[in-house]
Amino acid sequence: AHVAFSRLNVKDLGQVSLQWNSTFEGILLCKQKGDSRRKHVFSEHWCRLKGNILVLCRTTDRKSSEIEGVVLLERFSISQTGEVDVPHAFRLEFDAGDPPLVFVARSEAEAEAWCRHLRTSQLSPTLQRITVLRDALRSITGCDPLDAGAPSVPELKQLLVEDEGNGVYPLCCGRLSSRSVHNLVFRISDPEPPSLDGVELSLSCSNLSGVRSQPNEDPNVHIVVSVCTPPDAGWKRVGTTEVVESSSNPTFLKTIYLRSDLIQEKTRMQFALFDLRDIKSNLGINFGVIITMANELFTTEVVELRVCDPLTGKAFESAAGAANATLRVRASRHKLSGIAGSEMDAGLSCLNMICDNLMSKHYSFQHANGDRMHVVELMGESRLCFDFPIEYLKSLIHREHHMYDSLSRTGSVSPSHSMIAFRICSSFSMYPFLGTRFKPCWERTNARYDFVPTNLHVNQMALTDADGQPVSFHNITSVGVFSAGSRSYKAGGLFRIATDLTRNRIAYPPSPLSASELGFESPVAAAAACLIDVCPVGRAHTLLYRGTGTLAVLRGDLSGLVQRLSARDQAEPLTHRLQKTLTPILSMFSDPLLNKLDMTVAIQSDFKNLLNWLTELSALDKLESAPPPVPSRQQTSLDQTTVCGSPVTLDRAALLIHIGNAGKCLSSSLDKMWDTCAELLWNYIFEGLTSLIQPYASAESGLATNVLISEADRVCAANAGVSVDNCLSALAVIYEAFAYRHHACVCQALTSLLTALLSEIPHWNRTRWEQVAVCGVLAQFEGLLSCYGNEQGMIEDWAWAIEHLAHIRIILRPCSTRNDHQPKSTGGNPSSCSVGSTPLARMTAMHECELTLPWSVWTGAPAEIQSRGRVRLRVHPVAFNVGINEQQTIAEKQVLYCFVYSLDLRILDKLNRLFNRVPVFGVTGCLALPFIDSVCQSALAFRQNVSRCVPLWSQERLGMHKFYCLSHLLSNKYVFEKLAFFVKGRVLHFSFSLVIAVSYVLFAFGNRFDKAAVQHAVNSQGLVRLEIYFERFTKHYGAPPQSSTCQDICDLIADVRHIVQSPRNKPVELLEYASEITQAFGGLRLTSCKSAKDRTSMSVTLEQIRWLKNAEGLHESNFQSALQCLRRKGLRMDNVFKNTHCQKYAFNRFQLLYFPRAYRPPIGTYALGVPS
Repeated sequence: AHVAFSRLNVKDLGQVSLQWNSTFEGILLCKQKGDSRRKHVFSEHWCRLKGNILVLCRTTDRKSSEIEGVVLLERFSISQTGEVDVPHAFRLEFDAGDPPLVFVARSEAEAEAWCRHLRTSQLSPTLQRITVLRDALRSITGCDPLDAGAPSVPELKQLLVEDEGNGVYPLCCGRLSSRSVHNLVFRISDPEPPSLDGVELSLSCSNLSGVRSQPNEDPNVHIVVSVCTPPDAGWKRVGTTEVVESSSNPTFLKTIYLRSDLIQEKTRMQFALFDLRDIKSNLGINFGVIITMANELFTTEVVELRVCDPLTGKAFESAAGAANATLRVRASRHKLSGIAGSEMDAGLSCLNMICDNLMSKHYSFQHANGDRMHVVELMGESRLCFDFPIEYLKSLIHREHHMYDSLSRTGSVSPSHSMIAFRICSSFSMYPFLGTRFKPCWERTNARYDFVPTNLHVNQMALTDADGQPVSFHNITSVGVFSAGSRSYKAGGLFRIATDLTRNRIAYPPSPLSASELGFESPVAAAAACLIDVCPVGRAHTLLYRGTGTLAVLRGDLSGLVQRLSARDQAEPLTHRLQKTLTPILSMFSDPLLNKLDMTVAIQSDFKNLLNWLTELSALDKLESAPPPVPSRQQTSLDQTTVCGSPVTLDRAALLIHIGNAGKCLSSSLDKMWDTCAELLWNYIFEGLTSLIQPYASAESGLATNVLISEADRVCAANAGVSVDNCLSALAVIYEAFAYRHHACVCQALTSLLTALLSEIPHWNRTRWEQVAVCGVLAQFEGLLSCYGNEQGMIEDWAWAIEHLAHIRIILRPCSTRNDHQPKSTGGNPSSCSVGSTPLARMTAMHECELTLPWSVWTGAPAEIQSRGRVRLRVHPVAFNVGINEQQTIAEKQVLYCFVYSLDLRILDKLNRLFNRVPVFGVTGCLALPFIDSVCQSALAFRQNVSRCVPLWSQERLGMHKFYCLSHLLSNKYVFEKLAFFVKGRVLHFSFSLVIAVSYVLFAFGNRFDKAAVQHAVNSQGLVRLEIYFERFTKHYGAPPQSSTCQDICDLIADVRHIVQSPRNKPVELLEYASEITQAFGGLRLTSCKSAKDRTSMSVTLEQIRWLKNAEGLHESNFQSALQCLRRKGLRMDNVFKNTHCQKYAFNRFQLLYFPRAYRPPIGTYALGVPS
């Protein structure tokens, strides 16, 4: 937030503000909040401006140290108000949606001075300008001069590593004491730019216990590798290993990769050995160092180097009969592949094309056959992260403008519908954007980036051969949950809102959890999502979208018809274009909603007339361009007015006049007919939406006015400027909010899907191309969200967007030229991503998008697909969600059960006796029993769930009637608080926290029994979708291939079905089985949590190591150590740093108690206070 009225540390802040040299000071009147209890609208304060901080003192005293509030001046705009009643006023409006602030100065000169100083106070424009300049310098010189340790060679475009320490870390052996303690708080790990030409160093140590000051303790060894190449005098850090705990003979799994241009003849290398005595705080001791020439590492296959004392530089001498402490270095040279255009080269080239800031790390794990397997981990930011949402919004705004024009031309909208008419054409806007194409997690709630997916990355794990060339791979796309983060979840997510806006009341969550099924009862959902097959509202909305766009194109062609035909040989191509454009319009006119108008005959007659004149003009063009005929004896004269049997009776000028008149006639007929059709379609939409309004109080269908207004208030809770006072305006507000949330979530989901698809296509073989062309693209979305708080609403948005992807069709086509392998910038925006002159991905229709592939990828498609020049693919999305954190445990009531089972029977007896003494809305003592009986009738709906959830003895001791009544009363917050206070102070003599626990158990049981029902509904729908794809595949190709664990797909689907149909707490095996099935079908894998940072990192690393074990033969004993290595030093930790500037996962020890064991991070990699 940009405005912070804080009352914490007011004394320190007041004293500091008195001592600093303020940029500007003076008296300002600040407007109070609308709900303030103060009598005056404005309050007077002495204000101090320093940098981008504005301090408001409580009084007007210049030396006052009492602070009223603080304003952080960033990303705001300032303007002077022109109100007559309040002169010299100016207004601060913040981009993030914080409430605006109004200040009043004492004179016009002071107001101008305040505005001038406030405009120059914010740092955001300066930082953006610095970013642009750094990008420009990097593109020109190849390096950034502000980066630490910038390379001296201009050809190096990206640093091999960034400095990991806080400031400059001295590594010279003569300056470090062996007993000195250093705090190794790493700023960032050592990601390398992907390269296939370099040197990989595998490190291991032996007999390190003899060089430690505590011989009986095994060290926690960590090695830092640095290089020095003359004429440079300092050491440059190039990599670090992971920490191997309690081992004197450690073998490091993370390898050090150096590009060949960093290893020269005179290059020296230093290996510094650290003993991290406290892994949590990274507190370590430098106890050994090795310095050698780089060329010596390649003399033999394995080089053994003696460990030296960092203080003296001399090798350690071991005791008699003991082996010396040594470091073993195995160096492997990686060479470029000699096969040009191989599948893996194309895959890496395509990964470079769709990813920015592509990083890599290398590892060496133990294979099941005893050898070492070399693995490279890749991670990059998707270039589509901003580019495709821009294209999506362009298409959406274009359609909305056509809809607005159609609505404006419709003159018979009834007055009762006029209030919601123009709100249906939702207002979307675009803002100028400069900078990197990446949305970090802290921008999740920024309204400007609602259409941009959060923390979108491609994660690839590849197995390499001896030369470092990738031979197999595994892709996972990680992204934050698809949700409108700037909007509140007071009314729930999309599924909840759609369920609440149905004509007839249905249970939530509905079964099945399907937007298409829900559209039959919810006209708002059908219209906003354009669900054409479910109800007339959705069909009418879709026809309006298609008709207005197509008619605009046809109207433009007809208006410029004569001008385009002034050039020769244009009649025939224009005829084909008009026929192609008019065909979908005539098909729309024959739709069941419009066929009763029966106006296609007039359109076809006018078009036939225009077609005849165009045919004559085409014949005239052929006649004029034909060579002169040679007369024969039998034919003394040639009819100059006939060519190929087509008579030409008029000259060009006359034909153009007739064509122009025919075009105007056709355009007029189309406009008249479409206006009639649009009016009918708009009436369908208005009648469908207003059908939600309850016609009379006793009606069983529809919603009452107060219910609609309440729902509108909840939906637009984040927008304080919206006021609703009647049912029609409430409908308009609800529809606008629903449509905005729908498009934002779908855009994020589609961007993520296209990113995953582009990373996978280069590895498709002929069989896979044929499979996706026939069966569609299987995309499995994995969610790790809990069914608690706002995350439950996020699950609903996420599941809604994923299901909507089934309506999307993706067109793959090659780029225009065969040399367009790399993305090129278009226009003046350096952030735009395109192949040639065409965007990499763009929307071509309402439910259709187009992907442009480089030729190196397109040539892998079968010949029949290449001959068509394009292929149209359907999307088959499958979603499964399993919450894994402590909030999911609360949602599943595991913690609540523990409280109930641990209660003493005597406490329950006291609570039972207490109940008869608690005032119940003024009813006490013996009068409470009739009230209990009456309230019990309203709680009968909860009886079945309570009987299943609460232990039988607790029901018997409390009494069923009193239990239901108490749970009903505790749903009222006031009664709940009064009861807790009464229990603490008057009757019971045990801890207040236990009373709250008991009360919270009853409160939870009395309001909602199965919070995990949404998760169960999502997983049930995912199972149905997975079985549909399985049936479609087996219908065309027979039995599917086995999974990576050599299991039959039928057995895995049966396991998934068993888990879904018999739900239990945190069934993470469901995610493993679904992932194996998706890999067997060659589908796409996408993983999400709230910010795709912490829980997602646990899931991604777990799946990558499972793939290495099941598919590539990773040794079973190396599984856990490899998993810990990836989570400590892998690229997912760099992802955390990129989002939080801290190399710690946002977990705490309490959370990890409820995490499944496979998803728990290593000790020392998590901390409190990290932004989530």
